[in-house]
Amino acid sequence: MAAAFELRRRGHAVTLYEKEEELGGRCRTHFWRGAWRIRGAYAFVSAETNLVEQAKAFGIYESGLIENRSEQHVFRILRRGRVHDLRSLAGLHIASTSLLSASEKARLLAALPMVLTTGRTDPLKLDHLTAAGHFRQSSPAFVDYVLEPVWGLFCGYTEEDYSLAWLAWLLSRYDPDSNAWWTFREEGVGRLSRAFQDHFCADEKTEVRLGTRVTAVQETAEGVSIRSERSGERDQCLFDAAVVALPGPHAASVLQDRGGHRGKLLANTRYSHHDVVFVYLDTRVSPRVDRVVLPAAEGYRCAANFEFERADDSTLFVYGETKGDRGGLGAAASKEEILQRFLADVCLYNPALAGAPVVDAYVERNDFALPSFGPGFMTLLDAYRRERPSSRVALAGDWLLNTSVGSAHLTGMQAANIIDTRLRALT
Repeated sequence: MAAAFELRRRGHAVTLYEKEEELGGRCRTHFWRGAWRIRGAYAFVSAETNLVEQAKAFGIYESGLIENRSEQHVFRILRRGRVHDLRSLAGLHIASTSLLSASEKARLLAALPMVLTTGRTDPLKLDHLTAAGHFRQSSPAFVDYVLEPVWGLFCGYTEEDYSLAWLAWLLSRYDPDSNAWWTFREEGVGRLSRAFQDHFCADEKTEVRLGTRVTAVQETAEGVSIRSERSGERDQCLFDAAVVALPGPHAASVLQDRGGHRGKLLANTRYSHHDVVFVYLDTRVSPRVDRVVLPAAEGYRCAANFEFERADDSTLFVYGETKGDRGGLGAAASKEEILQRFLADVCLYNPALAGAPVVDAYVERNDFALPSFGPGFMTLLDAYRRERPSSRVALAGDWLLNTSVGSAHLTGMQAANIIDTRLRALT
């Protein structure tokens, strides 16, 4: 959507393909049981000013329309039955949290300078190591109670999901002020994707093809051929250029030309699924905290976090997300299996909730949710960026930069710039 918006701003006519009946992917929200519910993305990072500027362009970034979610993004992490607050992933906040002991912090802080320095100068030197494997030597508690439960929310929960190079690159650029989060009062994050769709549908130079699955993208001497399918009917169109904004494995499946460094990068993209669960329980029991992050070291193999809210005297609302592949919940797991495993962790956290009848539940499956930045991926990504082939096809997506809505949006703007430059060179 960012690519389409930017290309239109530069004067190009655009056709948007979307396999769902609504634009936005995991940034969409839906109305369920009296409230807007997320499908994946929870809020926006205020440091990502490109999203702020995008919302301003639509006229929806105003004080009465947005709300600050920073307090909800303080990580309340469970360790040995006690909940500890970690305000952000900045070194100062890690040093001041009660989550780690003084000796654990000392060992961790002794290991951090090398990582931060290398992250600023040449993070690829660390790309052969996993972050968890490196820090487990100095501070196992940091791995079990910060890396796994907190970083897992962004890039997957297994130790192979993020390399030391990726973590060093990210930490060396981390700004504590980026812990400020915001969303829209009405519709949540989905208000932005809805604004995109309204804008495109009102623009005579943008054609939006909803419910249409792209099956092949192939560059030819004349342009880029797009094959698609809707309701069993197949179509083929020729365009001057294309932006493929898909998760890496999906992009690999539709791109016919996968040569060079782009092909190597696509062949090595991997995602973890990260499901969202909403459930109402018939119970008068109330947990002692309203939200908590759940480490696997404490026995939580399915649920990543919980939020509790009493709907009425006899109904408890529980929201949470799953740890994806870490808990063995692969793509073959049904929504019912996900719900049952999730409820088992709810009862592990509060045994008094065992046997509470389910009033209603909703499970949002996200099979391609968290891109992996495991060992070697940063090196492949760097080689792809340096290659800059003279192609009519550009890629976009969070797996090309980081794992936030803002980073995905930024890669869309970058892809638009690549395509615009290429088309102007051709003419």
